[in-house]
Amino acid sequence: MRRGQTVLRGAALWALTSVLLACGGGPIAIKGRVLDDKGTAIKGAEINTEPATDTVQTTGQGYFVLSRRLSDEGDPLPLEPGTYTIQVRMLGFADAEVQVKVESGDVVLPSITLLTKELDVGDTAPDASDEKENTMDDSSTPTNGT
Repeated sequence: MRRGQTVLRGAALWALTSVLLACGGGPIAIKGRVLDDKGTAIKGAEINTEPATDTVQTTGQGYFVLSRRLSDEGDPLPLEPGTYTIQVRMLGFADAEVQVKVESGDVVLPSITLLTKELDVGDTAPDASDEKENTMDDSSTPTNGT
């Protein structure tokens, strides 16, 4: 390849990149913050989406960033434009969902507020199908230490 062609291709690539960035064609990210009903940041809230992106947890200040999705083979890929449902879960709080349309660039959501809820045994108990059936044999007989 001659020097003139290399310079021309470099200039064309630079121009295309500039146009894409100016039109918002760069990487897409969904950013947000999760607070409780008193305005306090919630650390460790689980953030999922539909369609699926990477699952993340909020920081100590309640912030999160979603910037990639996983292929069917599990490879990380950039987010694509479209409508996403953001699902937020945290033990001790009611789940929340927010829908956002993403076209390009960074989308910053308004704060997502989780409402406190009373814990129920079902909230923390393991699924009954995961439990092993107990049988009465010597290993399950209590001893009194004598």
